Amino acid sequence: MNENQQKLTNKQIVAMPMLLSDPCIERACKKANISKVSFYSWLKDDSFRCEFERQRGLIIDESLKKLKACFSLAVDELCKLLTSKNEAIRLKTAERIIDYHLEIANMELLEERIIEIEKTIAR
Repeated sequence: MNENQQKLTNKQIVAMPMLLSDPCIERACKKANISKVSFYSWLKDDSFRCEFERQRGLIIDESLKKLKACFSLAVDELCKLLTSKNEAIRLKTAERIIDYHLEIANMELLEERIIEIEKTIAR
């Protein structure tokens, strides 16, 4: 148990998984049997907020690992569709691949620009 977890109340510890399980705060609070006011009050407490963010980060990291594991399979399936007998499917797949490529190229360009801006600021 880390330092932040040790400072949490039993109610906060029990509520934490439910608060993290639903993107809708209102529903999450209902599941956890607490008011939204209590939740927002808890977020003002450094220990609760840090632990909440730590656990949310772990969930996000795990989800990203799962997505990365499936990425190669998804690309393979997309490539298979390029050889479909259905012309509409081939066309839509080709368009989708081109769109993805353009998005990636734009992100790479933005990343390069950000790096240049950071270098300029650092001087």
